[in-house]
Amino acid sequence: MTILNYGKRDIALILAGSTSTVPTYFMIGSGSGTVAIAQTALIAATDRQAVTATNGSTLYKIKWTGDWNSIEMSGTTLKEFGMTI
Repeated sequence: MTILNYGKRDIALILAGSTSTVPTYFMIGSGSGTVAIAQTALIAATDRQAVTATNGSTLYKIKWTGDWNSIEMSGTTLKEFGMTI
């Protein structure tokens, strides 16, 4: 897993108490290639879903939940995953 520059920035802002940079969407894609640290998007995004739940009740862990149905995933070769605000 690679954390891109924007992700590192957002993690720092969240640790500093910001609530405006908390991820609200999951993204999936079918692209392949080398990840560039300054990349701001998936190589070939195929769909985006809203985060449906967030749970931080376990110490040192946070769980984001989102759902794709079988029709949305049908025929997709999942190669990329990302989160965005």
